[in-house]
Amino acid sequence: MIDSFISSDLAVAPNPLGLVSSLKLLTIPVDSQTFFELWAPIADAPLLAEEAMLLRGDRPRLEEICEKLTWLFGATSSDQETVCSQEPDYDWLHLMGQLEQSGAHFDALTIDCLPQAILPNASLDGITTAWTVRPLSWQIHFWKLEPVGRGYKPVQLPTGLSITHGQPITRQLKAEMVVTRSV
Repeated sequence: MIDSFISSDLAVAPNPLGLVSSLKLLTIPVDSQTFFELWAPIADAPLLAEEAMLLRGDRPRLEEICEKLTWLFGATSSDQETVCSQEPDYDWLHLMGQLEQSGAHFDALTIDCLPQAILPNASLDGITTAWTVRPLSWQIHFWKLEPVGRGYKPVQLPTGLSITHGQPITRQLKAEMVVTRSV
């Protein structure tokens, strides 16, 4: 019997043999009782060879987690500014094939969790006219590790994937609900 969607052997990030200076250990929630760990590069910090090996070696474990999340919720491709595909794809291997066909080769991946949020939508004059509920999502970032000097430079690819639990909902305020305050 499976006790958790992400098993404990998948949830725990590998423990590096030495101290890591250019990586940070992140804990990513799946639900209120399920989490997993991963190592992520610190912005603009070059990686030691051992750190690059750690990221490369952890890729299969993280892909297995992403495969499970994709199977359950579906994933859409995106670049750093827009969503590229609107219909979710539930097949991780198909998504990886599309990534490979596009010429995007990666050495490592990281995952960010964006919690559900309620965000205001303002009109041109700055007055809130609607509210949007952004659902929980996981953003998958792909990294190329480029050799530099005695280490590696992590370079984030412009293409990524988004796994979202549900669709955003926007509710417009009624005219009488829009209140302006003068100071």
